[in-house]
This record gives sequence, structure tokens and C-alpha cells, in this order.
Amino acid sequence: MEDKKEIQYGKCHCGCGGDAPIAKKTRPVRGQIAGEPLKYIFGHWARRYVAPYNGPVKLCECGCGQPAPIAKKTDGHYGHIKGHPVRFIRGHVAITKHKRIAAEPRLCACGCGKTTEKARFTNKKYGTIRGEYRKFLHGHRMRAVSTKEDLIKTFWSKVDIRGEDECWEWTRGKDNGGYGAFKMPGIGVRAHRIAFVLAGGNLNQEKNCVCHHCDNPTCCNPNHLFSGSKADNNKDRISKGRTGTNSRGEKHCNSKLKEYEVREILAQKGQKTQKELAAIYGVHQGTIHAIHARKNWKHIKVL
Repeated sequence: MEDKKEIQYGKCHCGCGGDAPIAKKTRPVRGQIAGEPLKYIFGHWARRYVAPYNGPVKLCECGCGQPAPIAKKTDGHYGHIKGHPVRFIRGHVAITKHKRIAAEPRLCACGCGKTTEKARFTNKKYGTIRGEYRKFLHGHRMRAVSTKEDLIKTFWSKVDIRGEDECWEWTRGKDNGGYGAFKMPGIGVRAHRIAFVLAGGNLNQEKNCVCHHCDNPTCCNPNHLFSGSKADNNKDRISKGRTGTNSRGEKHCNSKLKEYEVREILAQKGQKTQKELAAIYGVHQGTIHAIHARKNWKHIKVL
């Protein structure tokens, strides 16, 4: 092994013999001192002296068994060091990314005894890996809930159970659509879907939607729920006026104000500050500003 040559003061440490520039300011992290020459000319750091590789032959890390080539230059982005073997043969990184271990067929975790199919895509939400067998058959994930007494007890403790014909309100968190959200192991599920399955309802590929007779998204009363296809769900939504402009105002799932309250807010414009009105009606000041500026609730006419 050759010894590293002694570098003269003011010269670039890569060994090119060029004069290193003078540092304009002190940077302790980079070892620069104002008024002193830098260690390297800009862009010459990759040319620095590196001891040659004398180790054993290194194989490609993709598992092909072929020897890895020697890097011709240092590249920090790919982790290459000039004179040292690289990690992968060119083009073999993709083999590692898409390589799947041949797994044996597995039975559905719901207990039905059927064999699951291979996943077509990798999905972190559902825990599927492309090319490997899924944990549940399509639509069978909900069946696993009815076999766990602890989850069932926890679920119904979050529902305000009343009469058979009344709505059973979900008392905990909601999703963006206004439906009750229940956290299961590894996934979040809408509460009314779990209530439907626990009551003996059946979901399949054709009818995988759970609709409400009462048109109340937070209701978990099994008597108010029925299964249907996506087309049935869309027809039910249109027939009840919950699409397009019909879902605006207080009919919107995220609405916190009623129409009469918006009229009161508009009538008090100039009499009270937006901050005072926000405190009275329990909303943000920006909501009051949007109402006064007629950006929101534009369909409400000022009396």
C-alpha cells in the first residue's frame, strides 16, 4: 500500500497540486477558518486519496452470486468509493426491490376455512404485500370481529343504545364523512359497518355497502341499516337529497351552525366583533369572517 503524500500548505488535499481558495468565514462544522486556505478546491473532495481495496471478492447483494464490479469514481449519492467494489451490479437493484419469497397458501384469518388469494398490490393500510397471500378474503375481514368478545364489548360501550326504533348514536370519533370511526387491530373501520356485521348482516363483493334507512351517518342501530351495492348507495343518497347542492348548509356532515344561527350572525354584522360572535356560537373567527364576506353560506339571504 502506498503512503499518502504530504500536502503543502495552501494546496488542495486531493493531490491535484492546485491552490485551495481562501475561506471567507469560519465554519466549525466544515473545519473552515476565515482567512485560511480550504482543504479542497470545490468539487475535488471526491478525488481525495482512498486506500485501495485488497479484501476478498465481494458478491452482488441482490443474491445473483456474481462478483460486484469495482467503482471507477467516488459517488456519494450511490455510496460508491473509487477502487472499491459496489453493492450491486448495474440493474440488479430492481431485482431486490421486486423480489418476493414464495409463500405457502394460507387460510383466511376469519376462520371460514377458505384459502386466500395473492395480493395484486402492496398496501400498508391493509398489510398486503404484492405476490404474497392475503390475510383475509375479500369482505371477510369484518367477520373476524364477531369472534373477539373484547372488541365487541368495547364497540358497544361506545354506542348510545336506545329504543329499537330510535337512532343509536356513535359517541366517539368520526371520519371526514361524518361516520363513526372504530379502530380495529391494524385498520380503522366505520362503526355502522361493524354494527351491521355483529347483528348478523352479510357483506360480499356485490353488496359491500352498508346504507342507512334513517339517513343518520352516526347511527349504529342494526334495524336502520341495510346492505347494498355502490349503485344502490348512490341511488339512496340522491333520493334523500344528499348530493350536489342539496348537501350544503346545515345538511353538510361537517356543519356546526344552523341556518337560523347564520341569519343571526349576518344580522349582527357591525354590532359585535367577529371575535365576540365566534365565542358566542362556538366557532373559529375565520368562520365568522367567511360568513360576513359571503364566502360561506351564500345561499342564506339577509333579511
